[in-house]
Amino acid sequence: MGGVVQVIARSLRAGSADFATRNGGWAIVQVFAPIALELHMTLPNFLANAAPPNTGERFETLLQHKNLVIERIASSSVIPPNHYVQPQDEWVLLVQGRAEMEVNGKSESLTAGDYLFLPANTPHAVTAVSDGALWLAVHLHPQ
Repeated sequence: MGGVVQVIARSLRAGSADFATRNGGWAIVQVFAPIALELHMTLPNFLANAAPPNTGERFETLLQHKNLVIERIASSSVIPPNHYVQPQDEWVLLVQGRAEMEVNGKSESLTAGDYLFLPANTPHAVTAVSDGALWLAVHLHPQ
Protein backbone atom coordinates (compact mmCIF):
# COMPACT_ATOMS: atom_id res chain seq x y z
CA MET A 1 0.00 0.00 0.00
CA GLY A 2 1.45 3.40 -0.94
CA GLY A 3 1.17 6.51 1.07
CA VAL A 4 2.55 9.78 2.28
CA VAL A 5 5.42 9.64 4.73
CA GLN A 6 6.28 12.57 7.00
CA VAL A 7 9.99 13.21 7.26
CA ILE A 8 11.77 15.61 9.59
CA ALA A 9 14.35 17.44 7.53
CA ARG A 10 16.57 20.51 7.83
CA SER A 11 15.67 23.12 5.23
CA LEU A 12 18.42 23.57 2.65
CA ARG A 13 16.70 25.87 0.18
CA ALA A 14 17.20 29.59 0.40
CA GLY A 15 13.54 30.19 -0.37
CA SER A 16 12.53 28.40 2.81
CA ALA A 17 15.12 30.02 5.10
CA ASP A 18 12.46 32.16 6.83
CA PHE A 19 10.38 29.06 7.69
CA ALA A 20 13.45 27.18 8.89
CA THR A 21 14.61 30.13 11.01
CA ARG A 22 11.22 30.42 12.72
CA ASN A 23 11.22 26.68 13.43
CA GLY A 24 14.75 26.17 14.65
CA GLY A 25 16.02 25.13 11.25
CA TRP A 26 13.86 21.99 11.07
CA ALA A 27 10.69 21.33 9.14
CA ILE A 28 8.28 18.44 8.74
CA VAL A 29 7.84 17.72 5.04
CA GLN A 30 5.67 15.20 3.30
CA VAL A 31 7.09 12.97 0.59
CA PHE A 32 5.42 10.31 -1.45
CA ALA A 33 6.98 6.95 -0.75
CA PRO A 34 6.76 4.10 -3.29
CA ILE A 35 5.64 1.50 -0.77
CA ALA A 36 4.18 -1.52 -2.62
CA LEU A 37 1.50 0.51 -4.36
CA GLU A 38 -1.02 -1.81 -5.98
CA LEU A 39 -3.29 -0.57 -8.73
CA HIS A 40 -6.31 -2.61 -9.70
CA MET A 41 -7.51 -1.18 -12.97
CA THR A 42 -9.41 -2.81 -15.78
CA LEU A 43 -7.69 -2.39 -19.11
CA PRO A 44 -9.85 -2.04 -22.20
CA ASN A 45 -10.11 -5.19 -24.29
CA PHE A 46 -10.49 -4.96 -28.07
CA LEU A 47 -12.68 -8.08 -28.21
CA ALA A 48 -15.00 -7.12 -25.33
CA ASN A 49 -18.49 -5.94 -26.27
CA ALA A 50 -17.73 -6.44 -29.95
CA ALA A 51 -21.05 -8.02 -30.98
CA PRO A 52 -22.12 -6.78 -34.41
CA PRO A 53 -25.16 -4.57 -34.89
CA ASN A 54 -28.28 -6.11 -36.48
CA THR A 55 -27.47 -4.36 -39.75
CA GLY A 56 -24.59 -2.28 -41.03
CA GLU A 57 -21.43 -1.51 -39.15
CA ARG A 58 -20.66 0.05 -35.79
CA PHE A 59 -17.65 2.39 -35.66
CA GLU A 60 -16.05 3.03 -32.26
CA THR A 61 -13.15 5.40 -31.74
CA LEU A 62 -10.59 3.75 -29.47
CA LEU A 63 -7.99 6.50 -29.64
CA GLN A 64 -7.85 9.98 -31.11
CA HIS A 65 -4.56 11.84 -30.86
CA LYS A 66 -3.49 14.72 -33.06
CA ASN A 67 -3.98 13.48 -36.65
CA LEU A 68 -4.30 9.81 -35.65
CA VAL A 69 -7.63 8.02 -35.16
CA ILE A 70 -7.88 4.32 -34.27
CA GLU A 71 -11.28 2.64 -34.61
CA ARG A 72 -12.86 -0.70 -33.95
CA ILE A 73 -15.44 -1.63 -36.57
CA ALA A 74 -17.95 -4.42 -35.92
CA SER A 75 -19.76 -5.60 -39.04
CA SER A 76 -23.09 -7.30 -39.55
CA SER A 77 -23.48 -9.58 -42.56
CA VAL A 78 -26.26 -7.19 -43.68
CA ILE A 79 -24.41 -4.11 -44.89
CA PRO A 80 -25.58 -1.38 -47.25
CA PRO A 81 -23.32 -0.66 -50.22
CA ASN A 82 -21.16 2.21 -48.93
CA HIS A 83 -18.44 3.53 -51.18
CA TYR A 84 -15.73 5.55 -49.49
CA VAL A 85 -13.23 8.08 -50.79
CA GLN A 86 -11.54 9.58 -47.75
CA PRO A 87 -9.13 12.51 -47.44
CA GLN A 88 -6.95 10.54 -44.97
CA ASP A 89 -4.73 7.47 -45.27
CA GLU A 90 -6.20 4.33 -43.70
CA TRP A 91 -4.64 1.06 -42.62
CA VAL A 92 -7.22 -1.64 -41.87
CA LEU A 93 -6.80 -5.09 -40.30
CA LEU A 94 -9.51 -7.74 -40.37
CA VAL A 95 -9.18 -9.19 -36.87
CA GLN A 96 -11.89 -11.84 -37.22
CA GLY A 97 -14.23 -13.04 -39.93
CA ARG A 98 -14.15 -12.82 -43.72
CA ALA A 99 -14.75 -9.91 -46.06
CA GLU A 100 -14.84 -8.95 -49.70
CA MET A 101 -13.74 -5.47 -50.65
CA GLU A 102 -13.46 -3.47 -53.80
CA VAL A 103 -10.36 -1.28 -53.75
CA ASN A 104 -9.78 1.09 -56.63
CA GLY A 105 -11.89 -1.12 -58.90
CA LYS A 106 -10.16 -4.39 -57.89
CA SER A 107 -11.77 -7.15 -55.78
CA GLU A 108 -9.95 -8.26 -52.63
CA SER A 109 -10.81 -11.27 -50.42
CA LEU A 110 -9.79 -10.94 -46.79
CA THR A 111 -9.66 -13.46 -43.96
CA ALA A 112 -8.74 -12.90 -40.30
CA GLY A 113 -5.26 -11.42 -40.08
CA ASP A 114 -5.26 -9.80 -43.54
CA TYR A 115 -4.64 -6.06 -43.74
CA LEU A 116 -4.66 -3.33 -46.36
CA PHE A 117 -3.21 0.14 -46.70
CA LEU A 118 -5.62 2.53 -48.38
CA PRO A 119 -3.90 5.79 -49.37
CA ALA A 120 -5.94 8.97 -49.16
CA ASN A 121 -8.52 9.37 -51.94
CA THR A 122 -8.53 5.64 -52.82
CA PRO A 123 -12.08 4.51 -53.69
CA HIS A 124 -13.03 1.46 -51.63
CA ALA A 125 -16.09 -0.43 -50.41
CA VAL A 126 -16.90 -3.49 -48.33
CA THR A 127 -19.06 -5.59 -50.67
CA ALA A 128 -19.64 -8.65 -48.46
CA VAL A 129 -18.73 -9.59 -44.91
CA SER A 130 -19.32 -12.44 -42.47
CA ASP A 131 -21.52 -11.73 -39.47
CA GLY A 132 -19.40 -10.58 -36.56
CA ALA A 133 -16.42 -9.51 -38.62
CA LEU A 134 -14.21 -7.27 -36.55
CA TRP A 135 -11.83 -4.67 -37.93
CA LEU A 136 -9.09 -2.44 -36.58
CA ALA A 137 -8.77 0.75 -38.61
CA VAL A 138 -5.98 3.30 -38.26
CA HIS A 139 -6.61 6.68 -39.91
CA LEU A 140 -3.83 9.21 -40.52
CA HIS A 141 -5.47 12.55 -41.24
CA PRO A 142 -3.59 15.31 -43.05
CA GLN A 143 -1.84 17.70 -40.66
